[in-house]
Parts: sequence; C-alpha cells; structure tokens
Amino acid sequence: MFVSVVTSHQEQDKKYILLDEQMNKLIEDSGCYLFTMLCGQQEETELGKRWAAVNGAPVRYLKASSSADLLGQLIKKSDYIIFILDGAAAINNAFMKYKNLGKHGSVIRLK
Repeated sequence: MFVSVVTSHQEQDKKYILLDEQMNKLIEDSGCYLFTMLCGQQEETELGKRWAAVNGAPVRYLKASSSADLLGQLIKKSDYIIFILDGAAAINNAFMKYKNLGKHGSVIRLK
C-alpha cells in the first residue's frame, strides 16, 4: 500500500506526533504493516520520510517539477493519504481533489 502525508512545513514536531498516532491507528485498524511511504525528494524534514526512517518502512521518491506537480502525483499514486490541515489553501484544495476521487485517507485538523 502506498501511503502519503500531505501538509505544510510548519510545526513539524507537533505534526509528527499526530502522524505517528494516525499511522498506528491505521496499522491497528487495517491489520496491514506493509506500507511504502511516497515522498518528494526536496525536503529532508518531510514527515513521511521521518516516520518511515523511525519505523523501518520503505520510501519511494517521486520526482516533481513543483509543489503542485508533487501534490498531483501524490493524489494519483497514493492508496491512502493522511492530510494534516492547518489552513494552507493548497493542502485544502488537494484534500478536496483526493476526496472527489473516492480514495481513502485520514484528516487531522489543527486548531
């Protein structure tokens, strides 16, 4: 299963804790431990990469010409996306596109 994390790059430590909780819930609910995290190559601090490194999950890197291109690829290629919504317009728009495709995912709303 290809899993992605889509969020802005603010408050990464707080978001990592929430991501870890959500991934543990996904593992528990689905009984699936075989995840490949889809990530962009440009950010060393990307949450998906960080979670995969800590938990021993494989990572597949996507090459993208822009942030918009990367979001489009993640939406198309992911089986499950965890959206961490913090008010960033591009992330909210990506969430709506993914939802309209009928794919599965989770939403974490930051206050």
